[in-house]
Amino acid sequence: MRWVASAVVALSVCTSVFGLERPVHEVPVDSTVRDTVTDTTVITDMAVDALACPAAYVMVTGSTSRYRIVTTTGTVGARHDDCNDDLSGATHLAVFETVGELAEVAATVPSNSVRLWVGAVQPRDQTKPDGGWTTVVGGGVPANLWDTGEPDDSDGVETNDENFAFLEPNTGKLKDKDPPNLYGAICECDGKPLDVQVDGLFPP
Repeated sequence: MRWVASAVVALSVCTSVFGLERPVHEVPVDSTVRDTVTDTTVITDMAVDALACPAAYVMVTGSTSRYRIVTTTGTVGARHDDCNDDLSGATHLAVFETVGELAEVAATVPSNSVRLWVGAVQPRDQTKPDGGWTTVVGGGVPANLWDTGEPDDSDGVETNDENFAFLEPNTGKLKDKDPPNLYGAICECDGKPLDVQVDGLFPP
C-alpha cells in the first residue's frame, strides 16, 4: 500500500507542476499559426466573392472577379506593376478564361478607349505566333479569345516581335503587340498570386 500512496503523490505533483490536469482545449494556441490560417482564409474568400478587393475594382455580370480599367497609358511592364501593386498577391493584369468573361468586361470599355494591356504573355523563341501563350497566373490562353488572324507576331512569322496581349476596344478581342507600346490596362482582383516564371517575362 505504501508504494501506491507514493505513486498517487507523485502523480499529483506532476499534474500541478506541468498542468496535466487542464483539458486539451485549454492548452494555449500558437498565435502565429492562427494568423497564418486567417490570412489564407481571407485570400480564399476573395477568390470567391472579391469582397476584399480595393474600392476601385468593380464587378461584372457572370464573374466572381472584380476589374479596374486603367486609361492612363504606359508600357506593358509599367501596367503590369500597377495592377500587381493594388493588392499584392491578389491583383494582376486581367486573365480571361472564357469568351463570356471577356465579352462582359469588354462591354464596359468604350469603343473609343485606348488599347488595354491584359495578362497574357508568350515566352520568347516559340516556333509559331500562337505558340506557348500563358497567363500571368499560369495556364493557357483560350484560342477563341483572339481577334481574327491573331496572334500574328505582326506578319504571321514568329520572330519575337509581339509577345504581349492587349484588348482591342473596337472588336472586344485580344491582339498581340510588343512591350514598348503605350496602352492602358485591365486589372483583375481574384485573390490569385502571380506565376513566378511568367512574372519574370515582363520587362521593367
